[in-house]
Amino acid sequence: RQRQMCIRDSYEAARRIDASFPNIDFLRAKVLVELEENERAVVLLDAFLTDEPGHADGHLVRARAKVALGRIDDGVEDYSRAIALFERPAPRHYVERARALVDAGRLDEALLGLRQAVADLGPLASLIELAVAEEEKRERYEEALRWADQLSPTLRHSPRWRAIAGNLAERAGQAASAAHEFREGLAAIEALPPARQGTEAMTALRTELADRLETRVASPPAELSSELTIGTVGRGLVLGALLVAACLLIVRWTRGGF
Repeated sequence: RQRQMCIRDSYEAARRIDASFPNIDFLRAKVLVELEENERAVVLLDAFLTDEPGHADGHLVRARAKVALGRIDDGVEDYSRAIALFERPAPRHYVERARALVDAGRLDEALLGLRQAVADLGPLASLIELAVAEEEKRERYEEALRWADQLSPTLRHSPRWRAIAGNLAERAGQAASAAHEFREGLAAIEALPPARQGTEAMTALRTELADRLETRVASPPAELSSELTIGTVGRGLVLGALLVAACLLIVRWTRGGF
């Protein structure tokens, strides 16, 4: 923070010496946002962007300042303007806009923005991960799985994403898919070089996958248990009918009915 304050003071001194210094107000505003002096930053950027409306970074920094001040609509508008102005917007620009909307309780808008991001940049992990996490919070597990399935095969079939997909499938009531994902996750770990298999994170993931798979085997899915119960009842009814028929035949025989 002390370094940022020194930079701010240097920019202000430079402006006093030469107010025509290129982008000086933008640079001052950028440091002010880092120092959480957002009101001052917005004032500077309002004036700067009046003269430089096509400055993508200016809109991006003002978006951050406005969101920090709780001005979500204005901030989202600036994010969208910045994304449109950048020749190659970065994934983090879309993610920042989506997080601002999520924090404001506007999840549907956030997801719509992430769909735009995937269309513009492709199914990058940072975009998909945020969408999956937010869908999961709303218990929309099948939607979360659809987001995950957009990942490139290399990433989607990695041990970590197999585990994520298995957990989502289990919560969605897709028992067979969950077991498949857990098994494939274990197989993906076994296919890794020994050095990677032995890392702490991968060892923990292997244990988690094995435990989840063992739990599924030990506790059959509810639908399977129902089938077994129905089958058992059906067999019981057949045996009962046979016993009744046998008893009737014995009675008739003892009475000389044959």
